[in-house]
Amino acid sequence: TLVELLIVIVVIAILAAIVTVAYNGVSQNAHLTVLKSDLSNNATLLGTYIIDNGTYPASQSAANLKASPNVNLTYSPGLGNTSYCLQGTTYSSTYYVTSTNNVPTAGSCPLSISPVVAYNFNAGTGTTITDNSGNGNTLTFGSPSTWSAGGHTGYALNGGGSGGIGAYIAGSTPNPSPAITLMGWVDPTGADTTDKRVLFGYFDSSTNTYFAIFQNRNDWGTNGVLQVDARISGTLYELDYPALAVGTWVHLAATYDGSNIILYVNGVQAASLAISGTLMTINSIDIGAGAEALIDDVRVYAAALSASQITSLMNTPV
Repeated sequence: TLVELLIVIVVIAILAAIVTVAYNGVSQNAHLTVLKSDLSNNATLLGTYIIDNGTYPASQSAANLKASPNVNLTYSPGLGNTSYCLQGTTYSSTYYVTSTNNVPTAGSCPLSISPVVAYNFNAGTGTTITDNSGNGNTLTFGSPSTWSAGGHTGYALNGGGSGGIGAYIAGSTPNPSPAITLMGWVDPTGADTTDKRVLFGYFDSSTNTYFAIFQNRNDWGTNGVLQVDARISGTLYELDYPALAVGTWVHLAATYDGSNIILYVNGVQAASLAISGTLMTINSIDIGAGAEALIDDVRVYAAALSASQITSLMNTPV
């Protein structure tokens, strides 16, 4: 009868739902088992690496990680490559291991890496800018750069526009090569394309670029766009992104891990360029030279941080 047919259909639907839930549970457990196995196996390989080399790998490419299908691994070395955190994700599960704990732990890598330099620009007065990392890399103001009370958090550096030399370190800084993360908040105050406008980066004494983010660069590469420039194995490479909108704070981060230059905008990967080689020895930092922008909370790390680590820092003022 029709009633009996409806009952049969309902029973079949219930059984199908039970089977689907059971299958999904088994499948998720299987993926999780593979993820944990990959993390444990790579932790063993990294343990062998430091025994053979005295330090952990400086970058993800050097780590030569082994990942199963559908497993994404992110390797983050600590300062001086004396520690690491390895994060793995498969479908909806994320676990990590560290140099001090090789048991896979649920969640994302905790950020335990200290910055090479960090500047919050909150003094609001004076001709020098304290290095909030504690490493003593004080910046010196160069005219016409000024303080601005309208920072992302507290005060900010105002680049001052054309002809400015920004805030710079007179001398060498700790060298973040071969892996690096350069990041900071930027609020463009103009969009002129007739000059070179440095947001933050590393240069030598002759102002040759080593690793930097430019608001605009009219003397090399593509004019009228945001540029990340990196000197790798003696050659300068360019990664482009559309020009920033005037009057809007945006967080920019650029990384290099030995294989890829990556630009993150507001914590999200926005552009990348696959280039393998050695990041050239970095000399001195400059912030805001010629920039038409307010600049705040600039940090540099001697590691290529992950998107989740960058997002965490982005939401945590210096």
